[in-house]
Amino acid sequence: MDRNDFPVSLNLSTPRLDIEVLIWAWNCRLFISPGELEKAKSQKLNWFASYLFPEAEEGVLKGTMKFFLWLFLVDDLLDSENQDSSQEFLNQLLNHKTGSSCGRFDVFLEVLPEIKVWWESLGGEKWQKAWKENWEHYLDGLRWEFQNKKNGIRPNLSDYRLFRPYFSGVFLAIHLLRLPDLVESCESNLLEGKIARLICLCNDLSSAEKEKQVGDFNNELLLMIVEHRISPIQAKTYLVTEIKNLSKDIKLLTVQSAKSSLSCTDWTRRLNLLLGGCLFWASQDTNRYQSTLNGHTIKL
Repeated sequence: MDRNDFPVSLNLSTPRLDIEVLIWAWNCRLFISPGELEKAKSQKLNWFASYLFPEAEEGVLKGTMKFFLWLFLVDDLLDSENQDSSQEFLNQLLNHKTGSSCGRFDVFLEVLPEIKVWWESLGGEKWQKAWKENWEHYLDGLRWEFQNKKNGIRPNLSDYRLFRPYFSGVFLAIHLLRLPDLVESCESNLLEGKIARLICLCNDLSSAEKEKQVGDFNNELLLMIVEHRISPIQAKTYLVTEIKNLSKDIKLLTVQSAKSSLSCTDWTRRLNLLLGGCLFWASQDTNRYQSTLNGHTIKL
């Protein structure tokens, strides 16, 4: 799939907000060394939000940058920190209450209330209810993925396909895109599901080699090779074909959904910008995938 298959745009506030959010993260002690801060800067982690939400109001974008940076850094720590500390951190997130110290994660728990104040200021009652459901699904998926790694479990392919979109965070991103109002009449669930699937497949293809090197089987390409007893070339060919078909389906569903109303036309346009921005950032505008220090997939 050509990276120009979907539109790409960047929020004009990006360079300034990037610096502001990195300073915020440093002051909050989310980085423990200048090297960690420079790594986040070089990987353009804060630019991710700007590609997904190129039309977002500045205050919303700044909060989104903080939230996604928090997610990126937590994701890295879950791979690198002591497993007991990681388990305690996830337990506290899921149970909504404090417990014993969980090492470096303590700082992230301290910062989370500030981020929650931000997201609680967004949207109306229906938006908030759906956001909380998406957040819980994300945490459940994150725990599922972590337990697999901790216990050396290679998940079966069907379970992985079920959980993958949730622990990727893609549905959190799509729900943030619904601001300021829910778009309920466009019947775009199928379109959104295919967009999530496409993002996850592209991500898994790009990160398969690094995840193989660190023994992480939470990757669709690697699971297909083992479960279907096929060669890496066969598995990759199959997934590339599926990606091409998903791309065609998304374009067709976009046209169909856009016919419903002007609001649906705008909604599908923004969905395609989110998709195009996500794919462009991951493939062209970050060195995160190329970093030998990080063998983990990028989470949304």
